[in-house]
Amino acid sequence: MTRAHCLCLLLAVACDAQQPSQAPAAQASKPNANLDSVAFDFAQPKAVVVLPKGLREISGMVALDDARVACVQDEKGLLYEVALEDGAIASKTRFGSDGDYEGVARTADSWCFARSDGVLVVVGITENGLLAPVEIALALPQQDLEALAFDPPIEGRSARLLLAGKEPPAGDKQERDQRFVLAFDATKRALDEQPAWSLSRKAIRAQASELRGGASEGAAQKQKPKLALHISEIAVQPATGSLWILSGPDRALLAVDRAGSLLAFHVFDEALLPQPEALAFLPCGDLVVASEGKDGPATLVRFALRR
Repeated sequence: MTRAHCLCLLLAVACDAQQPSQAPAAQASKPNANLDSVAFDFAQPKAVVVLPKGLREISGMVALDDARVACVQDEKGLLYEVALEDGAIASKTRFGSDGDYEGVARTADSWCFARSDGVLVVVGITENGLLAPVEIALALPQQDLEALAFDPPIEGRSARLLLAGKEPPAGDKQERDQRFVLAFDATKRALDEQPAWSLSRKAIRAQASELRGGASEGAAQKQKPKLALHISEIAVQPATGSLWILSGPDRALLAVDRAGSLLAFHVFDEALLPQPEALAFLPCGDLVVASEGKDGPATLVRFALRR
């Protein structure tokens, strides 16, 4: 049995174990609290880990278990297994040619990788190891494919992949205000006709100001964040079905419900996460956010779920 075969089977078992068979659909709700008070302890990270030089340009990750994540970086066609305890690279598996990979997701029978040129790379998993990659070119309303996530099945809908581009759509001011999260049907190997989420940057900014406690229209206007909302990564929180979004240039983390209403909003300190590019929920509920290295190495920051 080859090293790649062993790793493939190990990752398959770990990821199948963490994938829920069903996730509840969250109901639309008004913004009501900051992330600091309702979800994670951002003031006191559970762990901050420096990553090796090879992952300085980390761009996507998924949880394997409570102690490990699988990562990609935006230059190599390699899947890295990383220990959360110390950031050590436990193994590397070649899945395809080198390229600008920006996201990774795991389905029941394959690894999927988002490439910035709008191509989804699907690599099947068998008992004999990884299959040859299949490249699927996607017609995206937003340029620079950046984010990829697995969305578990809910009642009336099968599992799917979610994708998002980093740059706003072309067009007039109203069109450029929109941000889309698209759904990819793995069985049909095609995008759904309608986006899974259609978000308005203007509306999200207004809701974010409410979360910051604007007492009046004037106060809310003063507190409205300068949110470019260039989507760097997305992930579905298994326990709630809510969509979590990283906007790297803003160092912002947002959570929206299935109707697209903002549930929570947080801006990371630049010293902690200078350029957040990836996030993953661990089976225990903790959140891991990764920052690409800028003036220093890349880092993984783990935040404990408030219980």
